[in-house]
Amino acid sequence: MANKVKIAQTSASGSKIAKNRIAVGSGKGGVGKSTTSVNLAVYYAGKNKKTLLIDVDPLSNIKTILDIENIKGGDKKPIKIFENLFLLTPFQNTGKIKSDTVYNNFKKNTYFSEKDNFDIIIFDLPAGYDEKENIAFLDFADILLIVTNPEPIAHVASGSYIKKAFEKRKNLPIYIWHNRYEKNNNSNFKEDDVLFNYNKNVSDEEKLGAAMAAKFLNVAKIPKDKSLDLLGTDTTFGAVALRNILILLELLYEEATLPISKKCAPGEKIAILINNYIKSNIEIKDADSAVLNLFEYIGIFLSKLSKRNDNGINVYNLLSDKEKSNIKECFEKIKTDKLLGKIRKTITVVGDSLQYLENSSRQFYADLSPDKFNSVVREVSAVLGDIEKSIPKGEKKYIASVILFYLALFILIKNKEFHSVMIKFLSTKKDKNGKLIRDRNLQIKQIIEKNKEYRKKYVELIKYLHTPLMEEIKNLSTKLSLRKIVLTTGKNEKQIINNSAYAKLLGNYLHDSLNSGLSIIVGFPYRTASISFQKSAGLILGLLNN
Repeated sequence: MANKVKIAQTSASGSKIAKNRIAVGSGKGGVGKSTTSVNLAVYYAGKNKKTLLIDVDPLSNIKTILDIENIKGGDKKPIKIFENLFLLTPFQNTGKIKSDTVYNNFKKNTYFSEKDNFDIIIFDLPAGYDEKENIAFLDFADILLIVTNPEPIAHVASGSYIKKAFEKRKNLPIYIWHNRYEKNNNSNFKEDDVLFNYNKNVSDEEKLGAAMAAKFLNVAKIPKDKSLDLLGTDTTFGAVALRNILILLELLYEEATLPISKKCAPGEKIAILINNYIKSNIEIKDADSAVLNLFEYIGIFLSKLSKRNDNGINVYNLLSDKEKSNIKECFEKIKTDKLLGKIRKTITVVGDSLQYLENSSRQFYADLSPDKFNSVVREVSAVLGDIEKSIPKGEKKYIASVILFYLALFILIKNKEFHSVMIKFLSTKKDKNGKLIRDRNLQIKQIIEKNKEYRKKYVELIKYLHTPLMEEIKNLSTKLSLRKIVLTTGKNEKQIINNSAYAKLLGNYLHDSLNSGLSIIVGFPYRTASISFQKSAGLILGLLNN
């Protein structure tokens, strides 16, 4: 790798980073490659590391993700975007600058040098594996991060990329970053095994040998999180509330069906598998068909555990007639249970309303008039009333308590006065036509740089909304005769509503809804996907140092 810039550097904190160049690629588009590159850059910049993000993709959307308007491309030097974060876009969208030219400029240290003292340098490569436009730039990388999704096409494309990268540089460390990761019920597909899925779908001549398995490592499995809207330009305050209600209703349904599954299943592990199937297949129209589908589901799961390559173990033949009968009885009970039926209906109602809001062209400004969402309030209220009567305990009680919070919040933000105050909190700017739009770039900047004025306004907004929210919770509690599912503090007769717990929930909601659509996953500190992302980003730093 001749003419490569020296990479031993000292970070702002004084710690040495022996290697600091990360190439981020993908075999195909649409897997979240650029979003991953941007979020890694944002994460490292937020950790006080001078970070350079290089957009080597002529068709990249990095400027769109960061909401940057004043950079046309064809840069000669890095441009400071935020504190500790610099962007270099050597290509122009017009295509006037060729890959050979950009490659040679990197080789000659034209764009930056050791004196710029960058702690981390991230190359966002084009999708695919073209030799000149993509693979050639691996000459300047210390590690290669391949971004993929849990789908066969993405894994085959990733395998092809690995093969090309290995041919280019045999000793380049390769790591797999799984985005939108979730378990797949197909026994012919292993969601975390790119080598297996690639080899299964290509000819013998194209297959990667067993020795290649040691050449790359999974470093991230970022779970799919439907509560995060990373790529939408905006969302709605109502949609975030409804999305959380929907997730909690699904958790409530799972919690309510688990005791039934445990009674009928031959063992606790099978009970959990039955419940997982029920969670994914809420509508049970016919118990006999449900039982057969369940056995197929469990068979595929067991087949994957045993690393078999067939279509699944025949679980039906492994169970006695009594065990089969008990499982069928379980489905019949779940189908006819009144509370479970009510939860299923409410999930449908909330899901339909959420879809309406998410499809709204006005997004943040979507109509939340009182009449439009009365069915949501009515159905969720009915479920809470029935949960209260069932004397809930443990997880079931807590889930219902948080549903009550989001229902009260949804009712509150349907009020135009409160909704308008939340909209006014957003940073805005004028577009080319003079229309006022959300300033996503400024919001991202405030998150990265931990702006004190922004934080002060944020706390003031929580205080402004907290009092009317508590009034709404009290109104619902009185109307529905709720006592057990209200979050309280104190003992026995001295119990009072837990204001601090509700204030924390309100703060989390505002943070999620105000930052939704910014493409910045590290802006959601309490979400599983965000926590997983930050752990993986930290792991990459360790791998660079190693």
